[in-house]
Amino acid sequence: MKLSREELEIKILKHLITDPEAMKRVKAMGITEEHFEFKAEGADTSLTKSLFRLISNYYEKSGGSLVTMLVLENKFVEFCLKDKVRGKLLLLWSRIEEDDYNPNELYDLLEQTRVALAMRLWHDMFSQAKDALASGGFAASMEVLEQGKLSVYRALNQTQTIELMTFGDMAAYADEHPTKWLVNNYLLEGGLHYLVSAPACSKTWVLLDLAKAVLSGGTWLGRYGVAEQGNVLYIDEEMGCTRIHERLAKMGLANADGFFYTNRQGVKIDNDATLAWILDVIKTNNIKLVCIDSLVRIHASDENSNSEMRHLYDNLKPIMELGATVMINHHKPKGGTGMRGAGDLDGQNDGSFEISKQENGLYKIKQSKHRHVAEEDGLDLNYRLVDYEDNNGTRVRIESEVPHLADTVDSKNACLKNRVYTAILDNCGMNQSDIVAVVGGRKADVLKSINELEKEGSLVVTSGPKNSKLYSVGTCSELLPASPMSGDLEADEAPDLVVNWEVDRPDPVVPNELFP
Repeated sequence: MKLSREELEIKILKHLITDPEAMKRVKAMGITEEHFEFKAEGADTSLTKSLFRLISNYYEKSGGSLVTMLVLENKFVEFCLKDKVRGKLLLLWSRIEEDDYNPNELYDLLEQTRVALAMRLWHDMFSQAKDALASGGFAASMEVLEQGKLSVYRALNQTQTIELMTFGDMAAYADEHPTKWLVNNYLLEGGLHYLVSAPACSKTWVLLDLAKAVLSGGTWLGRYGVAEQGNVLYIDEEMGCTRIHERLAKMGLANADGFFYTNRQGVKIDNDATLAWILDVIKTNNIKLVCIDSLVRIHASDENSNSEMRHLYDNLKPIMELGATVMINHHKPKGGTGMRGAGDLDGQNDGSFEISKQENGLYKIKQSKHRHVAEEDGLDLNYRLVDYEDNNGTRVRIESEVPHLADTVDSKNACLKNRVYTAILDNCGMNQSDIVAVVGGRKADVLKSINELEKEGSLVVTSGPKNSKLYSVGTCSELLPASPMSGDLEADEAPDLVVNWEVDRPDPVVPNELFP
């Protein structure tokens, strides 16, 4: 939409008095008071420039607060403005308040104002070069052009304000922004993560399982609890609405008010207008997790170019800065391992997980990038896609040993822990006495195993009668009625699930009779 200079600047000011995040975008794009140039006929100064300066200064001094009418009137008193100037500013404020507000248009408005400034500088440059040619000759004219080109370049390109921090500043920042996890040790809150595999390796199942865990406050992979229940934005450029809905229903998700979905809309993260829309969706709906399927579909850049992938990362950063965890499905290179494309893809993320097919219908998921935890603490387990029918329909659960059990030195203790875990899985809601009775053996040993499982986060603990502890596995409490499904389809194509997860272990670790 073509706007006059006055209309353009009024609309930008409308964003700045309405949305606290707008000033961050303005600063990120290098917009300063120099970009506000409109002057009413006969006026010596620009009122829009003056108001922008006031809004910007107040935002900085107040720690991010918006200017209101009350703030404006207080500033009039503080600056001892004359009645005539005050009247003009109030009239401008009234026009700004009455203007239409569209949260998705800010980027386009800022682009227009950057281009407008560049065009004015371009015009001035040639005008000055013409004068220099007449007065000083060719060399003087070229010097004006060289200096002018730099001004135009700066107007068209983002500027950067670099903040220098002391060690004390760092400590204060760390206290205010502690590391938070969506899934402890594996998925960082506000982090970027990838699920990587060859085609038809069930990564969409794993991605949907994560979405379900966040929506329900349950467990990912049937085992790893999410820190906080929340809403999910699922950007689907691969499978389509019908198949995704079938899979979610097959997994026992009959209804989810917090699930927001785009159905093969051609979403491009490297398009700034689209990014602005996504950021608005995240803020408006308090999105906790953003799922993207898949990377190759959501950009128009060269996947093998480090510089272009860095630009793509720059567009993902505002999503993460809002606190949303991002999980993206991606592919392996043909015949290879790791992530396809530029090396910067692997370097920029907080954690990536590689999925591969094993023998006998098993899949293996292994954490291949560990930015925030030691490598030995990374996720590493096997799982199988199977049908499991009960009164609630088909569901996802683990029927194997606890995480990292194979690494336990004392195999007797490992076996006991697994018996405890299996007993709780089969009889959710038991107290300690019930567990001891079911498992058998020395009471002290069983209680020690319960304690260790609780500390590892493998159990969900709730309060029972007389402040007793009741133990369960996350999957016991998150089940919802499932839509009936039938038909045998291929593993990566069909809603054939429940997922049955198995951790790698030396054979034998646990007696076979525990896993009929």
